[in-house]
Amino acid sequence: MIELKKAFYSPTEVGDLLGVTSDTVLNYIHDKKVFAIQLSQRTYRIPQRELARLLGISLTMPQVVEKPHGGRRSRDTDA
Repeated sequence: MIELKKAFYSPTEVGDLLGVTSDTVLNYIHDKKVFAIQLSQRTYRIPQRELARLLGISLTMPQVVEKPHGGRRSRDTDA
């Protein structure tokens, strides 16, 4: 199972995971087949969610746990 630990990946990293060259990934970006964020004229980053889509895997979202109130009481509005 592939574990995606980073928030963003370079075209080279994505190419390595997909088994294609970074040039192919850049072509996919230019053809709008892959969503990427352009940081500069020649620098792109692919978000983790997009890479998961390309790999056909689902991301598990962390569960939100409510924070205990810490013993503080809410104000009594009836009094």
